[in-house]
Amino acid sequence: SWRWIFYVNLPIGIVAAVLMIMSYRESRGEKRPIDFAGALTVTGGIVLFLLATARGGEAWAWTSWQSISMYGAAVALLVIFGIIETRVPEPVLDPALFHNRTFSVVSIVGFLMGAGMFGAIMFVPYFIQGVVGVDPNQAGNVMTPMMLTMVVFSILSGRLALKLQYRVQISVGFAVVATAFYLMTHWNVDTTQLQATLSSMVLGAGLGLIMPILMLSVQNAFPANRRGVVTSASTFFRQIGATVGITVFGVIFNNQMASRFQTDLAPAMAKMGPTVASLPPQAQQFFQQIKETPQVLIRMLLSPEAQQMVPPAVRDQFIGGSKLMMAQSLQVVFWTGMGVVLVGLLVTQLIGNASLKRQAAEHGEDVHIDTIMTD
Repeated sequence: SWRWIFYVNLPIGIVAAVLMIMSYRESRGEKRPIDFAGALTVTGGIVLFLLATARGGEAWAWTSWQSISMYGAAVALLVIFGIIETRVPEPVLDPALFHNRTFSVVSIVGFLMGAGMFGAIMFVPYFIQGVVGVDPNQAGNVMTPMMLTMVVFSILSGRLALKLQYRVQISVGFAVVATAFYLMTHWNVDTTQLQATLSSMVLGAGLGLIMPILMLSVQNAFPANRRGVVTSASTFFRQIGATVGITVFGVIFNNQMASRFQTDLAPAMAKMGPTVASLPPQAQQFFQQIKETPQVLIRMLLSPEAQQMVPPAVRDQFIGGSKLMMAQSLQVVFWTGMGVVLVGLLVTQLIGNASLKRQAAEHGEDVHIDTIMTD
C-alpha cells in the first residue's frame, strides 16, 4: 500500500545509522549556549503566518478577528525574534551575516526559488492526474524526467560556476524556469502527457542551474570556519520559501476552484437538475457534497475510481466541466509562479560581479566546489 513509500526508507536509514556509528568520528569543540528563545519565536511566527494563510478565506474570513490576530501575532513574534538575535551570543540566525551582500541577495533569491519551485512541483501531478487523466504511476513518468534533468544540469552548473559570475548563471536559470512556467500556463484539457513531460524537463533544467549555485555562492562568501553557519541559514530561507509557496499557491488554487465552480460548473449542474433528481440517493448526496465543498471535485479528479462512481447519465458533461475548471485554476497558479520567478530574476541582478574564483581569491583559498555534489 501507500505506506511502503515510508517503510522503504527504514532499511536505508538503518544502514546509514550503522555506518555513521562505526565510521564517523566527530571532534568535540567548546560547549555553546542554544538560542531557545530565538528558535521558539521564529517557529511560532512562521507557524501562525502559515496557519492564517492556509485557513483564511476558508475556515474564516480574511478580515475576521482570527486572521487579524494570527497575522498580528506572527509579525510580533518575528519582530521579537529579530531583537533576540541581536542580543544572544549564539543566535539561530546571525544578523551579521546580512552585512555580506552575496548572502543577503542569495537569501532572498533562495526564498523566491523555493516558493516557485515547490509551488510548481506540487501542482504538476494535480494536472497530470486530474486533467490529463493518468494514474499515479504514469504521473511519476512525468516527474522522473524532470528530476533527471535537474540532476544533469546541477552537474553542468558546477562546471559553469568555474567560468561564469553567479549573477549570470542564476539569471539564465531563472529565465529557463520562467520559460517552463510560461509553457505550463498554456496547459489545458487537450494537453498530452508528452507535452507535460517536455515542459517539466525545461523546469528541471532551470532549477538544476540555480540550486547548487545558491549554496555555493554563500559558502564561498565566508571563511571556511563559518560555512556551517551560512549553509544552515541559506537552507533555512529556501525551505521557508518552499513552505510559504506551497501554502500560498494552495490557497490560490482552492480559491480559483471555488470561484470557477460558482460561475461555471454550478449553473451547468442546475441545468442537470431533473437528471440528478432521478439518480439514486447516494449519487444525489455526492452532488450535494460538491455544492457545499467544491474541493471534493479535486479528490474526484485525482481518483479514477471516484470518477467511475459518477452516474453515466451526467459523467461526461460533469467530469469534462470539472477538468476544465482544474486546468484553468492551475493556469492561474502557474502564472503566479512565473511572477515569483521574474521577481527572483530582478533581485538576482543585485548580486553584482561575485564569482567563485573571485571569492576564493579574497579568502586566499582554493576554489571550493564540493558542495555541488552534496547540496
